[in-house]
Amino acid sequence: MTLPGWIRHRRLSLKVVVAILLASSLVTLVVTSIQLYVEYRRDLNTLEQTLTDARGSFAGPLGASLWALDEDQLRLQLQGLESLPHVKQAELSGDAELTVGETDDYPHTHQMTIPVHYRTSDGVHHQLGTVEVTASLAGIHARIWERLLTILGTQAAKTFVVSLLLLALIYYLVIRHLQYLARFARALRLDHLEDSVELPRGPGGLLRPDELDELAGSLNYATTRMAEDMDARLHAERRHRLLSGALQQSPAGVMILDDRSRLEYANPRFEAFSGCALAEHAGRPVFGDNGWLEQHLTVADGQPDPWEIAREGGEWRGEIRFRRADGQYRWAHAAISAINAGQGSQYIAVFEDLTQLRTVEKRLDYQTHFDPLTGLPNRQLMQQLLAAAIGPQGEHAGAVVLLDINNFKAINESLGPDGGDQVLRAIADHLRHLTDPGWQAGRFGNDEFILVIPGAWSADALFERICEFLEQLREVRFVNDQPFVLAFTAGVAPCPGSGRQVPELLRAADAALSRAKHNPLTPVCMADYQHQDDTRRRLTLDADLHRALAEGEFLLHYQPIIDLADSHITGLEALIRWDHPTRGLIPPDEFINLAEDNGLILPMGEWVLRASLATLAALRRDKDHASLRMAVNVSPRQLGDTAFADTITRALAEHDLPSWALTLEITERVFMEDVALAWQTLHRLQEMGVNIAIDDFGKGYSSLSYLQRLQADVLKVDRGFVRSLSDNAGNRELVRTIVAIAHGFGLTTVAEGVETAADLDVLRELGCECAQGYFFYRPMPLARLQDVLGTRIDHAL
Repeated sequence: MTLPGWIRHRRLSLKVVVAILLASSLVTLVVTSIQLYVEYRRDLNTLEQTLTDARGSFAGPLGASLWALDEDQLRLQLQGLESLPHVKQAELSGDAELTVGETDDYPHTHQMTIPVHYRTSDGVHHQLGTVEVTASLAGIHARIWERLLTILGTQAAKTFVVSLLLLALIYYLVIRHLQYLARFARALRLDHLEDSVELPRGPGGLLRPDELDELAGSLNYATTRMAEDMDARLHAERRHRLLSGALQQSPAGVMILDDRSRLEYANPRFEAFSGCALAEHAGRPVFGDNGWLEQHLTVADGQPDPWEIAREGGEWRGEIRFRRADGQYRWAHAAISAINAGQGSQYIAVFEDLTQLRTVEKRLDYQTHFDPLTGLPNRQLMQQLLAAAIGPQGEHAGAVVLLDINNFKAINESLGPDGGDQVLRAIADHLRHLTDPGWQAGRFGNDEFILVIPGAWSADALFERICEFLEQLREVRFVNDQPFVLAFTAGVAPCPGSGRQVPELLRAADAALSRAKHNPLTPVCMADYQHQDDTRRRLTLDADLHRALAEGEFLLHYQPIIDLADSHITGLEALIRWDHPTRGLIPPDEFINLAEDNGLILPMGEWVLRASLATLAALRRDKDHASLRMAVNVSPRQLGDTAFADTITRALAEHDLPSWALTLEITERVFMEDVALAWQTLHRLQEMGVNIAIDDFGKGYSSLSYLQRLQADVLKVDRGFVRSLSDNAGNRELVRTIVAIAHGFGLTTVAEGVETAADLDVLRELGCECAQGYFFYRPMPLARLQDVLGTRIDHAL
């Protein structure tokens, strides 16, 4: 059944009013019943009392009249009884029978018996009969009923009026506010949760706030919480979308696994890396005995199982090799760890593809160690091979041979550059086929080749074998259909007869080659005599070096390092010079190696460090130079000194300099020697905040794995690659690769040996940040430096 609208929208009011009506009616009914019952009992008691009084009043007279048999008097007396209220009949029985009045048909009556007796003069009581008095209750009942109707009518009218008042009052005080709150709740929208409800009533009073205020406040609190929850949910959804998008676009391959290593998610980069259709592997274990990925994955020997480490709550990091389904191999740096450790946890595996980096490393290694024209090992690699053949201290016998093509300039001029290149490639092929097993052949320079011969040889046997070898190279060759015969000259330096170190042997072989070129009798010259001359000069220089350190003959020159972004001087490189009393200024190339051999490099290096930091501290007192930095070259011997890091700490503290103001430049020899103590010292210096720069990068023993292990700050491009950069496409591509690798490792690049504006423009184009060289400033003493420091390098713009 459908209720009318005015009732349907006020159902709560009606329920309250009906409840009040029922409760009040019930109370009224009970009270009225009690009241009427009391009145009824009162009327009944009055009747009984009247009859009782009548019995006392009429008993004696009735006895006397009956004893005298006075019927008239008896009738009068009975009529007196019949006239009492509610009495309908009085009936005498006994010695006489007489009835006065008649009873009606009302069923409810009240009767009383009055005994009639007479006492004679002798005191004897005579029972003469009884009078039965009958009273009707109709009058009492009628009055009670009339009273009931009056009370009910009055109560009904009062209840009706009160109900109307209550209904209006409840509606005004409660219902209309509830309806307002209901309308507000129905109008709520998730995009308008900032709205609040205010009840349409005046400010608070004696009984405020009440339940309605609490309800409105609770509704406002709920909307506020809903708004906060919605904001949090929207933020979480945005964050989820961002993270999902980041995973989808991440350059690293990402997998998420369940606690049984089954695949739950993989981003597109991992599919591209692995070459696997991951839909075919969904739900299959990735790691473990039956893991489809682990069957194709190889970790370094000695490395623990990645999945076991992750399952134990740890994090596995390392380099892996992965074999794709198409048979190709990929290298990656992998990290596997638990997202939520414990039962029901998930695991994340991240793979950073290193394949391209490995390719670049191989290409750079080839460009660094092999001659691009002939494919033979170049000067740097041959020096390494010679060092490996004779041992660190020259304890193994061997020999180095430098070969020079006679009159190659004339051949090059007659055949042209391309023809000359063909001749060099043909010689390289012959060297590969003619060298004995164990020999190493390489290109040492423009028209020079080098042989590294292991093992002990007598001087005569070695001389005869090299002469024989040169005869084998003398063959008629045709280039552009033009025949010609090549002739060679060789300088031979045996170890240990001509020295025990690579530089010594190369100098001895070069000197022997020079003598051979001027000796018309034989194309081969041994280096014995030259070695003796070099030894004498070396001993003299060694003695002078000890004296120079004691008498303070060393001084520092400084070469500015230019920030290519704003062309200002951002730092200085401290370069040691020897002011010899008879020879004048001696460059460091002539005495640094000797200082390393005789141990003087340690005190000399400490003097350079302290003197350069003292200069830096003095320059930085000027606020215009407060951010200036100092670069100091250090040798592997210094890094192997256990006190080296403490020396730097004290020197910085003495001059109140921050650690970042000092840059230590190391050569790539540190990588070859791989002295454990040197590595420990480098890592300790990095923890102190001292910057580490790799000097002459690409010249010697470059390795990307060493770059990753060292985590240096600066990479200095060797001057040999920078020179003629604008004209030499090979150098340009090599420098581009070096800069890209440096940026990939987060390193700042500094180009050495910049001599022309054209080379500078190329460096800027390749993204090199800093540079130094004669184009800006030559190394200069402190007095000259103070004149130019802080000035703008206009010609470098």
